[in-house]
Amino acid sequence: MANGLNPPGIETLSVSRKGPGMAELHGRLLSLGGATPLEVSAEYRDVTGLDVNERSENWVDSPAIPRALSGSLVFQFQVFS
Repeated sequence: MANGLNPPGIETLSVSRKGPGMAELHGRLLSLGGATPLEVSAEYRDVTGLDVNERSENWVDSPAIPRALSGSLVFQFQVFS
């Protein structure tokens, strides 16, 4: 099967604040989908108090993590609210 037809699998587990201005997103890379190695990253945006149609904040990217095996992932973000 071509790599485009067998995408990597990822699961979001939790998000928590880690002190002033920092948050951590915990996830798991379930499968590499036939691509080795690959780079995994996450995105977030603040939607506090916003309706689904008002979400105009830009997405913030995490640095990419190179992976050759499935397993746990931790991404750290600077947050402003």
